[in-house]
Amino acid sequence: MRPLTVRNTEVIYGVHPVFEALRAGRRKFHRIFLTPGGVSSRRLDKLRKLAATHNIPVGNTSASMLERLAQSEHHQGVVARVSPFPVTALAEVLASDAAGADRRFLIILDNLTDPRNLGAIVRSALAVEAEAILLPKDRSAGPTPAVSKTSAGALEHTRLVRVTNVVATMRQLREHGCWLYGLEPTADQSVYEVDFTGSVALVVGGEERGIRPLVKKNCDVLLSIPQSDRLESLNASVAAAIAMYEVYRQRLANSTNGHA
Repeated sequence: MRPLTVRNTEVIYGVHPVFEALRAGRRKFHRIFLTPGGVSSRRLDKLRKLAATHNIPVGNTSASMLERLAQSEHHQGVVARVSPFPVTALAEVLASDAAGADRRFLIILDNLTDPRNLGAIVRSALAVEAEAILLPKDRSAGPTPAVSKTSAGALEHTRLVRVTNVVATMRQLREHGCWLYGLEPTADQSVYEVDFTGSVALVVGGEERGIRPLVKKNCDVLLSIPQSDRLESLNASVAAAIAMYEVYRQRLANSTNGHA
C-alpha cells in the first residue's frame, strides 16, 4: 500500500505524539484526522478543543485510511499531517544559557540505529532535563514519526541536533567546558563513582557495537554500569536511562544542598 504523501510534510500518529506536538507548538499543523472510537471520547474531546484553539482543521475518517496515512496500525485513531520535525543547530544549543555554561547536560548518541531505542532515550532525556540530544546525520536513527510515538510525544519537546562528525563535535563541546563520559560495559569506573554536577556530555553507543573506537578514544572517561555477570550488556536505552538518572540525581541533591 502506498503512503499518502504531501511535499514538505509528514504524519505523526498516536494520541500522545499529536497532543504533545500541539502543546509544544514547534510544528505547523495542516490537519488532524480522527476515527471515532479509536480512543476514549474524553481524550478526543480534549484533542479537538486544543486543535480548535489553534484553528487547526479536524476531520473524521476510517481506521483503514488512518493506517494508510500513518503506515502503522498503532495510530490509536489519531493522525496529524504536520511540518517536519524542527532540528536544532548545535550553535543554538551552545549559545543558550538555559542550563548555565557550567552545568550543561547533553546526550551524544553514536551508532544507534534502532528507532525504538531512540524513542526510549528521548523520553528519559526529557524526564531528567537533558538540554539536547546530538546524533549523526548518517547511519543513525532520526526524528521519525515512529520515534515520536515510541517516546510518547517527548520528542516534540526535545532539542535534537544532527551532526556531521561526532568526534569534531565532541572536541567542540570540550572547548565549551563539557566533560565527555562514554558508556562502556567493560570500563573499570562506574557511573556511581563520578561527580556529574558540572557540564556533562554523556556518550551512548548503539545496540550491537557500542561506541565506535575513535569516538571512544575521544571520551574523557569511560564508565560502566554495575550488573550481574549473567548478562553481557544492557539494552542501549536502559543503560542510557540509568546513567542519565544518576546525573539527574546528583544535580537534584546538589541543588537541595544549596550549591546550584
